[in-house]
Amino acid sequence: MKFLTRLSMLISVVISFLLAAGSRSKNGDLFMGLCSGRDTLNGLLAYPDTWSYLTDGQVWIDQSWLSHLVYYLSYLGLGEWGPVLVKAVVLAVCMGVAYYRCRALGASVNIALFALVLGTLSLAPFYSIRGEGFGVMYLLILTIFLTAPAAWGRWRQIGCFLVLAVWANSHGSFVLGMALIAMRLGVELFVRIGFFNPPPATDGTRPHLRTDEPVTTPERHALSTARNPADVLGWTLTLIASAATIAVITPYGIDNLLMPFHQVQGSFLALHSKEWDLLLSFPFETRLLRWWDARPFYALLLLTGFLLVYVVIEARLRSAVNPFPTWVNEVQILVEFLIVMLMVVLVFRFRRVILFASLSMVPFCAFLMHTALNTAMDRMRISIVTQKRRILLKSIQLAGALLGLAFMCSIFYTVTVIPYLPGNPLYEEAPLRSKLMSFDGYRSDVADFMRRNGLNGRVFASWNIADVALFYHPKIQIFVDYRDQSAYTDEAMMTFFSTLYAPQRKDLQGAKKTLDQYRVAYVLLENKPADSALGFALMLSKEWACIYKDDQALLLARSTSSKLGPMITSGSLELLWYPSDIVRTISEGFLWLFMKDDIPAELLSRLKAAMKVRPDPIVYQLITRGINGSAHCLNPVIKAFLIAEETRLSNAFLHHTSSCGASKELDSRIKILTLLFENEAKCGSPASAKTFEVRRDQAYMERKRLSEEYRSN
Repeated sequence: MKFLTRLSMLISVVISFLLAAGSRSKNGDLFMGLCSGRDTLNGLLAYPDTWSYLTDGQVWIDQSWLSHLVYYLSYLGLGEWGPVLVKAVVLAVCMGVAYYRCRALGASVNIALFALVLGTLSLAPFYSIRGEGFGVMYLLILTIFLTAPAAWGRWRQIGCFLVLAVWANSHGSFVLGMALIAMRLGVELFVRIGFFNPPPATDGTRPHLRTDEPVTTPERHALSTARNPADVLGWTLTLIASAATIAVITPYGIDNLLMPFHQVQGSFLALHSKEWDLLLSFPFETRLLRWWDARPFYALLLLTGFLLVYVVIEARLRSAVNPFPTWVNEVQILVEFLIVMLMVVLVFRFRRVILFASLSMVPFCAFLMHTALNTAMDRMRISIVTQKRRILLKSIQLAGALLGLAFMCSIFYTVTVIPYLPGNPLYEEAPLRSKLMSFDGYRSDVADFMRRNGLNGRVFASWNIADVALFYHPKIQIFVDYRDQSAYTDEAMMTFFSTLYAPQRKDLQGAKKTLDQYRVAYVLLENKPADSALGFALMLSKEWACIYKDDQALLLARSTSSKLGPMITSGSLELLWYPSDIVRTISEGFLWLFMKDDIPAELLSRLKAAMKVRPDPIVYQLITRGINGSAHCLNPVIKAFLIAEETRLSNAFLHHTSSCGASKELDSRIKILTLLFENEAKCGSPASAKTFEVRRDQAYMERKRLSEEYRSN
């Protein structure tokens, strides 16, 4: 029975690891980190920035340069599997350290494993391929030395110093480490003046129902309680030496130390970014493990708080001065408590700290669980119960472990397995390694198009796609990217967003003025309504023309471009390389419609044929405009085409014959039915309009059902 309980807990830990390692949390920093690693490998670390034409040659303070280098080297050696495996290894180290710390506090194996599952579940929705993963790992390693007994001697301070030295080159969260060392110094000062009186070592008597030897024995406890006046000096020197060393051993000097404070002090991005917002300022999601879902963390936090209150109340009822077991130093527990309190305060102020708080709370939670269980067992006098009751208690423990395992298996299947299934109708087929890269799924097609056609120079690119394009085509320069407040001024960021969303602000002239001011040669936008609106507005002005359009990106060039101007004027893009004939056809369709207000019949035929292979809702609207012109009502030709296409797409969806994912078909059907509904509402019969409206709503519901079933983000 004990073996089955332990086995169930171990499997639950493995599943929680797979949940976090396989999480698909949004990760805009992925390609930015790979670009950084490439520059470091090429000897450009701490050199003037060449990515953007806004930075005026200033040095970008890349606080995660070492982490980015590791990710890039793994990418060079193992391809897309490299960063995925690094992410998994870092997580495994974090979990191993958290488990060790639980055991060092005397928690039993089962309790340590249970607390580890809770902590990993809390971390899973936020864990991705970013430098933050290394930051979490160094934080946990640092806490080993911060909470180590006095018997470790000077190795505590040396260990903290060495960890912080590496951490300062791996992620900007190293300021957490400095805060924790300062906190440890404060505790030592209170001990030095006699504020705390650690209890003496005991005779080694263990509490009832302890099934595992504590890592801290009574003999080691006796050493750990000995006060050493030199500890105050030791921690003081550690803090001073760490701060001084960070200013010396990092490539950016004192600026590296000050950058984290600059990032959180009222900058434009800090005020408008969800990551830097208050934890309670966003609504709960409807599913368990989503990017902004903090419910697992709330469960861990509430459990820790409840256990702490229970232990303290029990101590008061028993008139105990020290509510904690005697095999652990009181000062050690105070440090554990203060670590948790610091993390809780920070996580409610900056929600991104939840990644660091999750596993750092696990040891203290496990310790409280173990203490509370022993206290409860003592109160129930379990030590003298009959053998039958002992068997009943172990049966309850086994049942709980099995129920927990069943829950973990269910969560693992619905959250991790389903989105990666080969038959997922919402995504095109892609290798598992590509899906595990935890990005938004951007391909390199548009960057390949620019690189192979020699389209270099200045690019105004959307937020998410800028670093992707820069990684695959390093000869371009971008406006701004995911480096936000660490590389760009508030003025630059406000200019970027005001330009990108100029159509919504009804300030297209301002956007064109910005593009002219910075001599932008190309505009690269994501294929989503909020971003592509700028592209359509620029094309309507005829000062910019479409040279590339696929289901992910829209690329515009100036119609007066010396290199592309003649092609734009002729309407033929045959001299350019394209990843497929379909992309060439769609690109020419957009070019003709917006530059010449017409689409040749031959091109319309090719567009129709392309939609049978790769439906695109925007292209259906393009074809409608090309055939119908500016007429108020749809003519019989385009109406018949749209009805036939909607029927074909519906049949393909019902018979699972899609070649590009059901989402493309459903989105195209919704666009077609919307066009038909609006036409019938203006020019047809109310009955026909109602029919198309009902069919459109059914397609909406089907899209929502598939998203929920396959956990689409």
